[in-house]
Amino acid sequence: SVTRQDCHFTRQCHCRLTIIDREKFGGYRANIVTYTLAYLSFINQKQIDLNWIWKHQSIPPDLERTIAIVCRKVHETIANPPDGRNVTEWCKKDACWQAIQKINV
Repeated sequence: SVTRQDCHFTRQCHCRLTIIDREKFGGYRANIVTYTLAYLSFINQKQIDLNWIWKHQSIPPDLERTIAIVCRKVHETIANPPDGRNVTEWCKKDACWQAIQKINV
């Protein structure tokens, strides 16, 4: 059964997915979404008001621009793994998250 927490998580992710979908990266969507969300949370110290975004069904233009920039940089980072590794395997490594944390926006 769907819990209240499940609904909250879905609300949090929905508005970001549409911005990332506009970029038409082709592959690795799940990885790009996951790392984009994680990076935004990391750099903003979990201060993004996701409930406000859901309630208003919009995001501030500056946040939308930031998401677009971050998802491109995340894609660049994961699509070019060191030593020619498999991208999905690279995304599972701590070193991948460490590389993403170093992204300069």
